[in-house]
Amino acid sequence: MTYPSKIRFAEGYGVLLILLMVIQAIANDKFIEVQQNAERARKYPGKVK
Repeated sequence: MTYPSKIRFAEGYGVLLILLMVIQAIANDKFIEVQQNAERARKYPGKVK
């Protein structure tokens, strides 16, 4: 009887992994954006938003 619960566990684990990947991708984009803004601020010191 443990077979269905194992499948359910595997599905939950897969969803968790996908969520982690999505969060990581979003964090990566934000980090790159912040880095680009910092570079822009360094190039044009007077035009910081």
